[in-house]
Amino acid sequence: MKLSEVWPAIEKVARDAGAIRVGTSDLADEHALLFANWIAEGHHATMEYLAKNRAARLDPASRFPWAKSAVVIIVPYAS
Repeated sequence: MKLSEVWPAIEKVARDAGAIRVGTSDLADEHALLFANWIAEGHHATMEYLAKNRAARLDPASRFPWAKSAVVIIVPYAS
């Protein structure tokens, strides 16, 4: 099944749940190494969850070998 076939349903569910943006992205992240270095230098402070799964953050395909892209959904939350 192609993403274009299910995209309208994904977008509807996301918007109904309060999403303000819905999009897709390649799995490769050109900033992943920069983020890994930022974590290694301890800039994440008490946000230890950011340091978990570093290998998967650098290469998401290592955890999800079947994935071709990621669906990205932005939902605002109250502070």
